[in-house]
Amino acid sequence: TEGDMRAARSALGKANGFDSQCARVALVAARVAFAEKRYKEVQRQLIKARDLDSELAQETLDLFQVSADELNDPASYVSYLRACLEKAPVLAVVEQLAADIEQKEGPDAANEFVLEQLLRNPSLGGFVTLLNRLDQGDQPLQPDQLVLVRRFSQSLLHRQPDYRCKNCGFSGKTLMWQCPSCRSWGTIKPIIQANREEA
Repeated sequence: TEGDMRAARSALGKANGFDSQCARVALVAARVAFAEKRYKEVQRQLIKARDLDSELAQETLDLFQVSADELNDPASYVSYLRACLEKAPVLAVVEQLAADIEQKEGPDAANEFVLEQLLRNPSLGGFVTLLNRLDQGDQPLQPDQLVLVRRFSQSLLHRQPDYRCKNCGFSGKTLMWQCPSCRSWGTIKPIIQANREEA
């Protein structure tokens, strides 16, 4: 109702006055603007939220995409994704850009893009994404695809910690006698494979 919207705008004004650099305030402002069908304002607030806290970028994607659809401007969403990729190369951004590239340039270009991005920021989720993309057909993986999988898995393995503190969970690549996080002595141990898979 209009009363609810008025109350929401009032609360947002107070929150913004208290902390104008709060990304969460911008996210809520975007939702209020969406309820009022002010889609350009939605996009402006989502860009602000992302710029204030890049770690929240993936929280902005769905609302930005719907707003772009409502404005009949899908190109604005692709531009937004590319800007997000520079500030916060999270897997959701990579996947959505890959879908756009696949539609325009084909699956090979999309797979190459995914691999390039995931080699920069290896993650287990990214590895699964890459395997799913390569395994879309009924044919077994080709030798060049296996090379890509090997490159990525080696990159992912290189990023994994080799040691973890049994007390606080601090992890790293070097065996230390005293944990730099919790200051306990003798609690940093090698990560054996079973523990690595649980982590």
